[in-house]
Amino acid sequence: MSESRADVTAPEVFVTVRIPANWDGAQEMVERMDDRCRLLPNRFISEDGMECEMTLRDADDEFARVFAMSCRREPTDEEKLAIENYRVQVCLTGRCGSRESAYTFMRAISHWLDAGGAGVFLDNSGVALGRNGWREVMQQIDAQQLNADALTFAYVGVCRGEVARTVGMQILGCPDVEMASDQIGDDGFALIEMMQYVCEANELPKTGDLAGDENAARFLVSRVDDPQPPNHPMHNPFGRIRLTSLRDIADSN
Repeated sequence: MSESRADVTAPEVFVTVRIPANWDGAQEMVERMDDRCRLLPNRFISEDGMECEMTLRDADDEFARVFAMSCRREPTDEEKLAIENYRVQVCLTGRCGSRESAYTFMRAISHWLDAGGAGVFLDNSGVALGRNGWREVMQQIDAQQLNADALTFAYVGVCRGEVARTVGMQILGCPDVEMASDQIGDDGFALIEMMQYVCEANELPKTGDLAGDENAARFLVSRVDDPQPPNHPMHNPFGRIRLTSLRDIADSN
């Protein structure tokens, strides 16, 4: 029997985002923040009560380039200009590890975008979105259903090599997913489909389970540890789910 989420002791997952902005100084930042939120030394408390560690960093020569390389959607010209000429990064670290907490964190981040932030970069997955892109994703999320397609789009990255894998599923309380790159299709749909399946599943797949779609099982599941060291921002304490094509297994026999 697969492992129920309710039976799993959830590890602590801390997520860090970087928000570039062009405020003239701390006073403008404070004045533009929503009055329902609280700004304290090294801490931000959103209207939902989510507490985040907060640090401010001066602009550097690398961030704008990294942001541009990591964008999920093309930022607007206005956003590009703001990111390329940003003056400060707001770094927020919040506790996530479930779809509910990840959505609350999204809402907390949105206050910074309303106050003048130009976009969002996630240390834990390498995903970046401009201000409008982040807002569009939030508008797609049903607060009751917390739909996995929008949440994974906002938070989870995909790396491709000989093996294709997700990065950042721990933010949503899930193991990452990996499979052979020749199995995911040109658009990566198979990996995206399985990523959303794992995110929405009431039970976590375990080694020996079969996974697929409503038509047929297509993959054999193996649970493996995440190779990243625990102190790495992309380390997933929930591990990984490795999917092996049943067709490949049959051909090898």
